[in-house]
Amino acid sequence: MTVRLFPSEEEFDGGHTTHLSVIDKDGNAVSLTQTLGTFFGSGKTYAGVLLNCGMSNYSSTADINVVKPGMRPRSSISPTIVLKNKKPYMVVGSPGAGRIISTVIELIVNAIDFGMNAEQINSAPRFYCQKWDKYLHLEYGIKPEVQDKLTLMGHNVKKYETPDLFFGGAQLILVDQKTGLFFGSADPRRGGVAIGY
Repeated sequence: MTVRLFPSEEEFDGGHTTHLSVIDKDGNAVSLTQTLGTFFGSGKTYAGVLLNCGMSNYSSTADINVVKPGMRPRSSISPTIVLKNKKPYMVVGSPGAGRIISTVIELIVNAIDFGMNAEQINSAPRFYCQKWDKYLHLEYGIKPEVQDKLTLMGHNVKKYETPDLFFGGAQLILVDQKTGLFFGSADPRRGGVAIGY
């Protein structure tokens, strides 16, 4: 039996971000998104901790975002805690590189505007588009008539035939403000689990 200790070239090129959402019995909430950037980050460890390769998020050409004191790298990491009546209502975040921001926004909209429960929020189909991308990405489950209308409007639609990791891997908790119960959900697109005590 052969055991692979390092990823293939294809796996190495992917991003390696994780997210966790936690809330304790007293209502203290943490939303944490951590990224290495690439599979082994910078390739360095300190005290057993892998160091990320976040300096690659600086520009090598544009002076406005070059590595120097006082500058910060760009980042799409968006760990979020939504409050309602000054108490945690939703603890949410996701891996997914540049798609993190739109994923988190879609999850919050699903909760607040559409009143979905935790599982519905994470299972609902997603979409994604950015300025320099040539496609409007539509995940499996978006109604065909919506897809057709978008195409008629001139969008270059890219359809995904199954739920896809491209659209993130969110971990979230909803808090029922009346009962105080917590409802967790791990995104079915990615490994993860919701655990409660």
